[in-house]
Amino acid sequence: MSLLLEVRGLHAGYGKIKVLSGVSLTVGEREVLAVVGPNGSGKSTLLKAIFGLCTVYSGSVLFKGVDITGLPPHKRSLMGLGYLPQVGNTFEGLTVRENLLLALHDGSKLEEGIGKVAELMPELGGLLDRRVRTLSGGERQMVALAMVLLRNPSLVMFDEPTAALAPRVARRVIERIAALRDELGVSVILVEQNARAALEASDRALLLVSGQPRFFGGSSELLGERDLVKTYLGL
Repeated sequence: MSLLLEVRGLHAGYGKIKVLSGVSLTVGEREVLAVVGPNGSGKSTLLKAIFGLCTVYSGSVLFKGVDITGLPPHKRSLMGLGYLPQVGNTFEGLTVRENLLLALHDGSKLEEGIGKVAELMPELGGLLDRRVRTLSGGERQMVALAMVLLRNPSLVMFDEPTAALAPRVARRVIERIAALRDELGVSVILVEQNARAALEASDRALLLVSGQPRFFGGSSELLGERDLVKTYLGL
């Protein structure tokens, strides 16, 4: 399996507030990595550091063999790195079609892009002319996911995509995320409040505790570490 992303000894945070201390990880092609841990452990900060949205004090981020530690977020996006934040991930006053148009680097390929995402999320087909604020929480997440996919990413990072969703809808969102690997060959980093669902849908896992890695390896191996999952994940 070819290496797609490598994080080396990352120390990061906001201003003078350090959140992450010495985090390292790798993500290969067609791989799903779950990032789990207690609240406040730095999971969301890790995604922001990889995408260039917080301060990196030391360490490095390599994507496709290129050191991107100093690159701005839009250049990381153009390289094929996608990021889906938990909130503020759509333009609620615009229609679904308008949101998809804004997501494209080349607006002339809108219809082609809509056809592509419709294959993975057929329910979006009937929502194109509705304003996003009229959609359900699950439908909004599907729109946000479609916006990311239109940029043809090699790796997509999700920050708690099922937050505030009903269990049935949350399961559907997780299934769609897993389908990115299986159907499109896209790698995924998944930060998810439902640790068990994330671990069951992923290949490998990183357990963060107080901004430091406590486990990095196979997801099934972490599920077998009873003391760790009971203490830090409540499983």
